[in-house]
Amino acid sequence: MWWVPLLNNLIAVLDAGAAGGGGSFESIATATGTGSSGTITFSSIPSTYKHLQIRYIGRSDEVATVRNLNIRLNGDTGTNYVYHNLTGDGSTATAAGVTAVAQMLVRPIPAASASANIMGAGIIDIHDYASTTKNKTVRTFVGADANTASTDWKVSLFSGLWLNTAAITSISLIAQSGNFTTNTTFALYGIKGA
Repeated sequence: MWWVPLLNNLIAVLDAGAAGGGGSFESIATATGTGSSGTITFSSIPSTYKHLQIRYIGRSDEVATVRNLNIRLNGDTGTNYVYHNLTGDGSTATAAGVTAVAQMLVRPIPAASASANIMGAGIIDIHDYASTTKNKTVRTFVGADANTASTDWKVSLFSGLWLNTAAITSISLIAQSGNFTTNTTFALYGIKGA
């Protein structure tokens, strides 16, 4: 299959993260869905790293085929977020940009109407999170594939901006609706680097 080396190269680049070396990752915390909450929050994040990365597999129990995952920083619910996305579903590519919203969008995660055991997966990079002199940028690479022709299954690249110079001390990951299933896992890593 011609695409396997290409996919492996892409994974290696994403795994290297912003710091440029996979060996510079340190585990900070992990969290698992409870089946009774649609929010997972990492709080008291230490300021000792250059960048942060979240890796996840997730699913919502909402009665739908696919739902969005959203991010809020430092508990900010104001309209201080901007994001852009490029999404493909196997037949159509779309792009969009949204400003002045109350959270950053990351999608998709499968929901209860999706085939059993189908999970969404993603990598979320948060750059210069401890800086107090610049707005914060977020980059995500996410997707879910049910191995069907349904256009509900997508791969997406997102870039987001939090219009705030405060150091990030907490990150909330929020299901669009419903609760995170008990096989949902989020892992937060700190990235060392210059």
